[in-house]
Formats: sequence, structure tokens, C-alpha cells
Amino acid sequence: MDFNNEISVQQYRSIVDNLDELICRFLPDTTLIFVNKAYCDYFNKSPEELIGSKFLTFIPQKSHGFIIKKLKSLSIDNPSITYEHQVINSKGEISWQQWTDQAFFDSEGQIIEFQSVGIDITSLKKSEETLQKNYDEIEQRINEGTNELKKANEKLEKEIRDRIIIENELRQSEERYRKLIELSPNGIVVHIMGKIIFSNNGFAKLLGVETAQELIGKSIFDFLHPDYVQLAKKHIKHISMGNSIEFSEKRLIRADGKIIDVEAAGTAITNGKEPEILAIILDITERKKAEKHIKHLAYHDALTNLPNRYFLNNYLKRLLTDITQKEHTIAVMFIDLDRFKIINDTMGHDFGDIVLQHVAKRLIGLVRNDDIVCRQGGDEFIILMKDVSQEDITKIGQRVIDEFARPFIINGREIFTTPSIGISLYPTDGQDVESLIKYADMAMYSAKNNGRNNFQFYNTKLSEKISRKMDLGNGLRKALENDEFILHYQPQFDLNTYEIIGMEALIRWNHPQLGLIPPNEFIPLAEEIGIIIDIGKWVLRTACRQNKNWQEAGFPSILMAVNISGRQFQDNHFVETIHQILEETELDPQYLELEITESIMQNIEEVTVVLDQLKNIGVRLSIDDFGTGYSSLSILQHLPIDTLKIDKSFTSGIMTDLNTSAIVKTIIDMGNNLKLKVIAEGIEEKHQESYLKQNTCFIGQGFLLSKPLPAEDIEKTLKFLTPNLKNNIN
Repeated sequence: MDFNNEISVQQYRSIVDNLDELICRFLPDTTLIFVNKAYCDYFNKSPEELIGSKFLTFIPQKSHGFIIKKLKSLSIDNPSITYEHQVINSKGEISWQQWTDQAFFDSEGQIIEFQSVGIDITSLKKSEETLQKNYDEIEQRINEGTNELKKANEKLEKEIRDRIIIENELRQSEERYRKLIELSPNGIVVHIMGKIIFSNNGFAKLLGVETAQELIGKSIFDFLHPDYVQLAKKHIKHISMGNSIEFSEKRLIRADGKIIDVEAAGTAITNGKEPEILAIILDITERKKAEKHIKHLAYHDALTNLPNRYFLNNYLKRLLTDITQKEHTIAVMFIDLDRFKIINDTMGHDFGDIVLQHVAKRLIGLVRNDDIVCRQGGDEFIILMKDVSQEDITKIGQRVIDEFARPFIINGREIFTTPSIGISLYPTDGQDVESLIKYADMAMYSAKNNGRNNFQFYNTKLSEKISRKMDLGNGLRKALENDEFILHYQPQFDLNTYEIIGMEALIRWNHPQLGLIPPNEFIPLAEEIGIIIDIGKWVLRTACRQNKNWQEAGFPSILMAVNISGRQFQDNHFVETIHQILEETELDPQYLELEITESIMQNIEEVTVVLDQLKNIGVRLSIDDFGTGYSSLSILQHLPIDTLKIDKSFTSGIMTDLNTSAIVKTIIDMGNNLKLKVIAEGIEEKHQESYLKQNTCFIGQGFLLSKPLPAEDIEKTLKFLTPNLKNNIN
């Protein structure tokens, strides 16, 4: 089994397991076949407990029909869907989640599997409920006040009309009329076709003038916002015909130029040729501010004050349904901060929040005036651009990359974080909100896989890559059962005598449809879906059994080297597994060498305990790909290591790069001084072999000496090199 790419594997797995989103895959009958760490943590279950169970177990019964209906609605033409439902978390509490499900189909169009990404929106639901409750309470209070005012005003209008009648009949109501109106806290004005003939102090105060007398003779239109002039004229005409106008919203311009929101109702109070119109005006400015604030909270991120994903979804949906946008390009730029979790873990979440605020400000400064920067959640941001060319998008993407090369100065500290950016385009990549965001997200992960701190445009190959990954994942689960794995063996030679002194076992997957799959493609996937330990056991058992068979056939006893993954090494039963396999195959422990990578050396205390236990069994221990990871001389001298393996990347450069050749010589000297065996990997040219021997490295492997071979071909080589071997091989 080949783990030459162990570092990238660890990083890739770390990305998946450190995602805040819950990720799972399940079959059409809702049986889980994959869960990430966030999913396990959320339900306080291990992957073993979850995989094979039905995810509906964690969902209230009343939601089952709803979810099944959603899943059944998916088709090849509509392969994904986003919806919300309740779940039962690890505490037995009901919480809310939003899930985006992606269906995958076989060649006949039948769904074979779903992939689902979920986020917990319980807090958001509670916030929305709180906001709605607050809004309802405000609205209720306003309505109650308005109703009371309406009743008071209706009563007041009746009294006013009664007193006008009395005035016409008895010619003595003017003074009483004025006193009655002045009692109202609201604005009351009487006008004839817009010309003010009466105003109470409440209306004068509303308009910001000192006395009501200043308003007499002025036009009501002098104080009306231009946007409402035509509506007011229509209302005046309607009232002049003997009708009344219920309260409706308008805007007034105060004497100081300030614009205020009001509600106004009107009625005619005379029947002459020029009817007088009584208007009652309520100041609703504070109510409008409260409504605006509630709406802002619902559609903006509380930490950065950027538009949130709900705003983005609604705004983008409106853009896509606007027929005038059909000929325009819309770009969705999905930004994820690289290794932001390290900042949170080392500096604290409060400090991380400050970093996110600085990031938001910097992004706003990098885009055009019409572009929209949104916070998608966590350390993810989205920039939405319209009417933009691919050249412009490329410039903006590079501008973001360049600007993030500058540190953020926070509390006197320099903080660095880089962005990985994915970009999708309308209409070429997708024509709906979900597709555009999903494809931008996929492109962002492609940017991360390409080394981070870069941007990638979405292309159909990403979908093909994911589809192939899913096919391989499904196949991996059956590969052991179907006996599809094979081992090849690469000899390790004494460079002086060319005697074979050891073998390295390397796994190969002979896929029934796709052919031979390289280890660097399926090993990381096996780590991801959680079957690497089972595969590792198979490799160990097969390699040990083969070595024992060769010994019994009369071949010289040699070491069998087997690569061990980080996940295997961290398994609590790893030492027990080694002991069990050695007993089962009856191989003497001294002929098994376990190759571990430097990446596991980060927690040296725990590593040392396991290594000591393995040495007590009697196996030999080797550090694979030495020089590329975390080991140092100070650490090595305290570890029970037998062998150092020089990474093939160093071997290939020893004759072309002075720094590389110096590193190789240092590793050889270090190994010799510590009395360790030193093996060079990847010897492909004669001058490389010569350099190694000149610098006292006398053991090597590589294509120059022998490529990895099936067991039967190895036996032919061993027979050739062992002429006196008894003829007892099957």
C-alpha cells in the first residue's frame, strides 16, 4: 500500500472533518453510507454507529413524509434540492437544519445514491421567531394605538361635523371648534383643494414650524414628498366627490428638510362648491424605523453587517427571474478562508470574529460599487457580480488574492489568512440559485485541492471528478469482499552486491470496470470513507502470509516492509492487530518492517508509546519519506526506529540541485551516526545510484533496479538469484 502522498491526505481529511457543515451520503432507502466528523459530533455517534443506519432515525416522525416527498421529487433534470426540517440532536432535543441533497443516477436514470450537506439553523430559527414576535408585538401596539386613534379621530370628526352644523345653524361654534381640535395630539389640517385654511398645533409641530398660524394660506403640496403628489391629488378628488379616504402611508418634508413617514386619512366636511377637506395625520416614523431594523436583522449578518445568505438567495433569485438580465453575465465568487480554524483554535473565537470583521471590510474595498459582498456563514463569503466579463472576474479574483497577502493588523498582531476562491457563471454554468452557489462551492474546493490561495472557475470536469469519486467510493466498499485488491512487491537491493535483502508491499486495485486504479487516488478516498483500517489489515495479512510462504519454499528470509497509514497507526487496536496477524500467519516478527510516515510525529509522546509496544512484539520500524515531514534529529534519537527511507523526491534531485544533494547527504550521515539502516527510494538513473554509494548509502529500491512486481514474478527473480533453491514452489 503506497502512502507517498500522506501529507496531502491528512490535509484533505482535515478539511472534510473540520467543516462546520454536516455531510453525509445515503442510499435511496435512506441508509447512511458516509458521514463526516461534524455529522458524528452533532448526533454524538461514531461513524460505525451511523453508517448502515437510516438517517430518518434522527428526524421526528412527522417530518418523514415531507423528506421522502422531497427526495422523490429529484430527477436527472432536477438533481438537487434544498429544504429545512427538524431533527433530534444528541441531547434528544428538537432542532432545525437546512439540507441540500444531491441525487446521483445510474445509466438508466435511476437514483443510486444521495449526497447531503446540512447546517444547523436552530439559532437562526429562534432569531427569526424572536424577530417576528418582536415585530408582531410592535405591530400589535401600533395597531392598537392606531385603532384607538381612529376611534378617537372618528369621534373627533363627528364632533367637528356636529360643531360645524351648530356653527351654521347658530353662528357660535368657531371658538369651540378650534379648542376641540387643539386637544388632538395628532396633526389635523383643513384645506380647500390643497390650500391650508386651518391647522392645529400638532400638525405645525409635525412639520417643524413654530405656530400653526404660519401654515395658513400655504399649499399642502409644499410639504408633501414629490413621490406622493399624484396620489394626494387623486385622494383629494375622491374626497371632493363625497367619499372618505382611510389611513394610507405618505411622506412629508419638514421645514428643516427632514423627511418623515406619516399615515393620513381624509374626509369632506362641507358640501359647498369648494368642499373643505379635513385630514388627520399620524407620525409613523418610529414605526417605519422599527420595521426597517427588523428587516435588516433578518437579511444581514450580525457580526459583519454584510448581507447574509438569505438576502443573497432572494436577491439572486430576483436577478435570475428578471427578463432584462437574461442577456447578462452574473458571477458568483465563493471565498473560503484557508486554515481559519487554526486562528480560532489558537487565538480564540472572539479574536476570530474580529478577523472576520476585518476580512469583510477588506472585501468590500476590493469590489465594484454594484457588486454585493455577503457572508455565507463561518469563514465563507460570496461576492455577487453582474454585467461582468470573465476578464473582469479574473482581475477581481487576483486582486483578492494579492490583497490577502498583506497581513491583518489586529490588536498589534499581524494575522495572515489566505483565500481559496471558486467562481461560477450565469448562464453558462447554471441558471438557478442553488446550482450557481453549489458549482462555485465545488470550484472553491478545487482551489483548495490545488494548493489553496488561488481561484478556480467551475467546469464540467469538476462534476465528472465528483461522479468518479462517488463511483470509486461505492466500489471500495465492495472491493475487499470481491477480492479486487492485489499486492505488488518492490525489491530492496544491497547496492554493492545487488542481493535482494527486503521487499516493500504495494497495494493495487483492479477495478472490474475502470481497470487498475492507482493508490494515490483510492487510498485518500478509503481514508475519507473510513475503510482504510480494514484495507490496511488485508495488506498486512496478505504480505505476511506471502513472506511466510516464500520462507517455507526455501527462499532466503528477508524483510517484508508494509506502509502504515496515519489512521491505522492511531487505531486503538493497532498493536493488537499486528500481534494477531503475526500469530495467524506464523511469520517471525523480525521479518516484518512497518513503515510509518513523518506526519504522525506531531504528538511525539503518544507515538513513542505505540512504537515501544511494537518493538516489544519484535517487528522492525521504519520512517518512510524521511525529510518531508516533522521529524528532527532531536526526536529521532529518542525513537525506537530501525530504518530511515529517503524520499524519492530527494533521490530524483541529487544530481541537479545542490540543496537537495546536501539534504540527502545529511540524512545519510544522520542515519549512520544513529546506527540506523538508510534506504533510498526512487532510484531511476545510474548516476543516482553512484552518488548514494559514494555517500555511504548502500540500500536502495527503484525502477532502475526493479519495478514493483506480482508475487509470481518476484518468485522467478528469487529463483534466478538462488540457484541452489529446492524445487518446492507450487
